Amino acid sequence: MDIDVKELEEFLVWKLGRAVELKHLASVPGKSVFRLPGEDGHTDTFVKCASMDDCRRSWRFLSVSALPFVPRAKFLYWWHGVGVMGLEWKEKGRRVAPEAMTAAQAKNLLEAHERLLAEMREKLGGDEEALKPLPDAGGFYETVAGYVRRHPLAGRFIASLAGIPETERTYDRASVTPIVNDFHCDNYAFDGDEVSAVYDFDWMRLGTACEDLTYAFARRIRKARLSRRARRRAADLFVEVVRSSPHPPQEWRRAVNICRLDAAAKRLRSHPNSALVAIDVLRRDKPLRELVERI
Repeated sequence: MDIDVKELEEFLVWKLGRAVELKHLASVPGKSVFRLPGEDGHTDTFVKCASMDDCRRSWRFLSVSALPFVPRAKFLYWWHGVGVMGLEWKEKGRRVAPEAMTAAQAKNLLEAHERLLAEMREKLGGDEEALKPLPDAGGFYETVAGYVRRHPLAGRFIASLAGIPETERTYDRASVTPIVNDFHCDNYAFDGDEVSAVYDFDWMRLGTACEDLTYAFARRIRKARLSRRARRRAADLFVEVVRSSPHPPQEWRRAVNICRLDAAAKRLRSHPNSALVAIDVLRRDKPLRELVERI
């Protein structure tokens, strides 16, 4: 997102009534983030420029949350067609990828996530204006099954995806809850073994409690550049999380399988008439298929 920083600083001087000097932190498609040093020298404000819908989604939860490891919402403005949101945060802790976590950190991540979702349920409920809807898991599956029907020879490589039982690839409405939907290792931090920070609530949606942690681990387990040892370490910790979780194994298998189908559907939709794409999908899917077999 292209932002005229000087103009944004002038806007915030007018709104906040104090000197403003923004430090650029990150830019991704549709979003830019800056750091505004606090007047006390300790508490910074993260200034996020994104679509107003994304900012409102964060604001609706963060402005009422009482959890110590989420940022405080300070302000939300409309500026030149984008939302400008301020989040107060005392930077603490460090980011830890799943393959580098201790067992205690993985356990605490599960406990912190359960607390987070409980508060999201309390504060947001099923508010459709505050949350994105459930993903089209049926559409993911039909993309895969349709490819197998159209390409019977190449389809053999992804027959395991097309053979996922319906109960493990479709949502159980009784278990649907608000979830973060962007819960990966760049968006949470630890202070020792304790979760000290959770960032980025822009894409909150309806889902199941197991999906966020599944995404956090699956994203790493599928990384091609990870060593076999690191991938195994992340998978082992995920299995430990599953075993200590209050949710039944079927919920975790469902979450992993929907993740598998989502990733496969994206690849197949990009190359719907390619026979070779099935081999690529098979390669990418193998670590997660093995994970399902362990749950």
